[in-house]
Amino acid sequence: MVILESTFTEEERALLFDFVDADGNGRVSWEEFEAAFSVADTMAKSAIENSVMQRVLDVLRTAALSLRTVFRQMDADDSDSIDAEEFRIGIEALNELFDPRPLTRDQIAHLFKLVDKNGDGTISYDEFLSAFDIAGDDDDEDEEDEDIVDE
Repeated sequence: MVILESTFTEEERALLFDFVDADGNGRVSWEEFEAAFSVADTMAKSAIENSVMQRVLDVLRTAALSLRTVFRQMDADDSDSIDAEEFRIGIEALNELFDPRPLTRDQIAHLFKLVDKNGDGTISYDEFLSAFDIAGDDDDEDEEDEDIVDE
């Protein structure tokens, strides 16, 4: 275990721990840690999220991949939607293009939740297009994506 030096007193550390340990079970889960130390400024958090979305979109453009093609490739079971596992596998396949900073599994999971706007556990094609529109994709490219037919 790594112990960080601090100027907190034992009492202050105990108060901080009690604050972060929201369920009072004596352990801090990732969810509790994230809730306690997440970006409080929603505009800053939104900018960070859009930055990740923009990175993904830039990689797709650089690789000359259309959104429709990427969606179809990620939709491994041809269900017209992408579940969390399909999304993870698809983004991990693209990760080599994210040099020098590939996305982590946590970032991929968070990205999935951002794209799954209705929270049903799958990403529809409309949600997929909408997510990348937020990242700066324009309507002309969306129309171009609609015309691409995979062979």
